[in-house]
Amino acid sequence: PSVVGVSSSKIKAARDWLVTRGVSDAEKLRSVVMRFPQLLSHDLEIKMDPIVRYMMDDLRLPHGVVARALTTAPDVFGRKLETIQANVEALRALGLTSIDLTRYLAAFPGGLKIDVSKDPYRAKLEYLEHTLGQKPSTTLPVHPMYLTYSLSRIASRGRFLQSRERSTNGVTAWLSANDDIFAEKFARSTTEDFGVFCADL
Repeated sequence: PSVVGVSSSKIKAARDWLVTRGVSDAEKLRSVVMRFPQLLSHDLEIKMDPIVRYMMDDLRLPHGVVARALTTAPDVFGRKLETIQANVEALRALGLTSIDLTRYLAAFPGGLKIDVSKDPYRAKLEYLEHTLGQKPSTTLPVHPMYLTYSLSRIASRGRFLQSRERSTNGVTAWLSANDDIFAEKFARSTTEDFGVFCADL
C-alpha cells in the first residue's frame, strides 16, 4: 500500500510486521492499512506486540484468530492493552470459559473492543437473559454477532416472536433475516402484521 505523507520505511516496517503475524495477502495488507492507518504511526513493538502476546499467550487464541483480528478488526490493536484486558474480564464475569472466549473471539474478533458491562451492550444482555430467557454465557459463543444488533431490533422482533408463541432460539438467524423472511419463516406471520405490531410498540 502507498499512503500519502508516510515514509516508505514506515510502510515496509508495518508490512513486515503484518506478514509475520499471518497477514500476507496483498489485498488484505492494503485493507488493514486503509481501515487502520494509525498502524503506520505506532511503534509496533511497544504498542501492538503486547496485545498480540496477550491474545496468544494469555487468551491462548490460535495464530489464525490473531490474523483474522488484524484483517477484520484492526482497530482492536489501537486500544490500550489494559482496556482489552478489562473487556475480557467483563466477558468472563458473564460466565464465559476460556473455550467459550476462543469460540466467541474466533468468530467476532471485534468483541475485544466491547465492554459488555456498559450500555448499550449491558442492556442487550439483560434483554437476552430476562426477556428471551437465554444465558449470555451459552448464547455469545454460539451467536457472537448478537451484540452488534440494535436493542430496538432485538426487542421488536423478540416481542413479536413471543406474541406468536414462536421460539426465540437461534437469535442471530432471526435478527439477520430481512423483514419478509423474519415474519414468514420465523414468526409464521406476514410482513404487514409485523409492521402493525411494531407501530403499536
